[in-house]
Formats: sequence, structure tokens, C-alpha cells
Amino acid sequence: MGVKDISAARALTILASPVTDLRPLEQLLDNYDLSYTVKRDSMASAAARDNFTALKQQHDWHSLPMIFSGEQFLGGEPELRAWLRQQHCKRSSRWLGLAGTLPFLLLTASAWWGSSTAGALMGAYAALIVAFVAGSHWGATLAKLRRPSLHCLLLSCGLALLAWLAMASAHQYSLILLAALLIVLWLIEEFGHLRASWPGHYSRQRRLLTAITVSSLLLVSLVQA
Repeated sequence: MGVKDISAARALTILASPVTDLRPLEQLLDNYDLSYTVKRDSMASAAARDNFTALKQQHDWHSLPMIFSGEQFLGGEPELRAWLRQQHCKRSSRWLGLAGTLPFLLLTASAWWGSSTAGALMGAYAALIVAFVAGSHWGATLAKLRRPSLHCLLLSCGLALLAWLAMASAHQYSLILLAALLIVLWLIEEFGHLRASWPGHYSRQRRLLTAITVSSLLLVSLVQA
């Protein structure tokens, strides 16, 4: 399934009663090849009832099973399925994001070794990346904001248009402009109207990817100056 180690740092714990049917849940976890611990507490004892009552109040949850990942309360079986999908997507997005930096790294090496076309190819690819990220901002603006302002939507369009103009002009400062556009997109995500729109792992990944792409653009611009 590709998520074998997602709970290595935070073990899964399932709190259930002796009569809770965990067979579908256990089959799900076995399919993902994940380790987990099942704790079955009989509600016959006062201590177990008090513990369950405290957990219900703490997590606003009133049924069993209750599933935890380390100290994090996930919910029941539907919430666990959603969490597993999220972890799978997190790993996939991480690798796909890093794969997207390979053309920048390869073209930087190519420019360093004297390629005359590396700058133009990097400019075209960087413009594509700027347009891609700007498009994601457009969608996030519509999805996250109750009343999307026109200037937020125009900003996404404008950044994509500037990237196209930078690529089409083939000016000596085009790569620097594209690097600046990538920084602007990152600043919008970190401090602008979309700062609360992304999960934490995406924000951390974007910092790394932005650093790689901007550094590559500036290096090639310097080499080919």
C-alpha cells in the first residue's frame, strides 16, 4: 500500500469493549501492514467506566472503538480510513514534489558544464511551475475563502501571466524574475490570504522546494550572465 511505516513514530492504539466487533478494522490495518495495539476494557468495572467517561468528555466522542495514533485521537473506523489516505497522499506528494525539482538540478548542472540551451529550458520549465502553483492558489482561494476577493484571483492570473512573459522575452534577467515570482508565491502561502489553507507538511515541503528551485534559477542566471 506504500504506507507501511506511517505509524512507526506514533503507534496505533484501539480502545474497545469486549463485545466490540473489530474484524473489519483489523483487516484494514492488516492490509496496510501496520502494527497496532488493542485495549479491551470491560465496562463492568467502575475504573473502566470512569476512564471511558473522561475520554468521551476530552474528545467529544461517545462510541467505541476509539482509535489513537500516539497521543493524537483519530476517531472511529471512518476517521481512520481518512487518516490512512491522508498519510498515503502525504508520502506521495513529498516524492512527487522532490521529483519536480530534478529538471532544475539537471539543468543547473548542464549550465555549469557549458550548455547553451540550459537557461532557455529552465526558463520554460520554471514558467510552467509558476503557472501550476498560481493555478493551485486560484483553486484554494475559491475553496477556502467564503467571499473570494477579485484582487486575490487577479493575483493568481497576474503571476502566471508574468511567468509567461518572462519565458517569452528570453531576457537576461528572465530567470531572476521567475525566481522572484516563486518567492512571491511562497510568501502568499506563508503570510498572505492563503496562509491557513495548507496542511503543515505541505508548508514545510514548499519551503524546501522553493529553496531548491530559486537557488537553481539564480545559479544558472549567474553562470550564463
